[in-house]
Amino acid sequence: MAKGTQMSQRLKMVYIAICCVASVSAAFAQSISWTPDRLTVSVGQSERVEIPVAVSADESVGAVDVRVVPALEGLVRVEPTSLQLVAGRVEKITVSINADATQPLGVKSGVVQLRAGKNLSRPLPIAIDIVQGGRVAAGDLDGNGVWDYIDLYVNGSFPGVVNGPTRSAARQYARALEGALLNAADRATAVRFALDSDRATECMFHVRPQDAARVLADLAAVVANSQVRSRALLDWSELTSGEVYDSVPLAQRVTSCRPD
Repeated sequence: MAKGTQMSQRLKMVYIAICCVASVSAAFAQSISWTPDRLTVSVGQSERVEIPVAVSADESVGAVDVRVVPALEGLVRVEPTSLQLVAGRVEKITVSINADATQPLGVKSGVVQLRAGKNLSRPLPIAIDIVQGGRVAAGDLDGNGVWDYIDLYVNGSFPGVVNGPTRSAARQYARALEGALLNAADRATAVRFALDSDRATECMFHVRPQDAARVLADLAAVVANSQVRSRALLDWSELTSGEVYDSVPLAQRVTSCRPD
């Protein structure tokens, strides 16, 4: 075979290999879906936020690594750090944001991605607004009365149409706790939010009696994600201790729900 023909064949094989790699990489990137498809949240210094994220693939991929880009290292971590992706199966990832007291104020941006060999998936964009810590109130960009970091937790933990009533009940409970934390020093207002909390609790037990206690306990822990909020929650509990509230009969607990 002539030298020119051999060179042509080698170049053709290299070209095919490059095209195949590019095709695999593109297919992998496009097959990945994130829910939610981006994260935007305010986090105070000395606060910790955990956000459940779902990821799925249209095609089976096998073993992948979950990576945080260097721009977010030290601020964001993921658990687990590796997955087995099977077509159509939803996997859960927890994105934890931990801003220490010395974290500079301002917006930090980056992505979380999956890596299969040398191939990277479509990214999950993350924008974190680091704000001054030591505050009870938090951001509520959509104005629904639920702090953004709690909304992200609720939506990620209870996705899909079937969980709509659970999300609504969880937000009802979150609004009651937020009001309680913001008014932990005023007894009359604290008692009112304690009553709101009771109604939200009854609603959750109506919606999912099998695990309502666990769901509410987990949500309370998410709300009290900093020392100042934990202190306010304790102050509110002490301020309202000894109060007796009338309960709604079991058969009527649906009336305790306040849909969004």
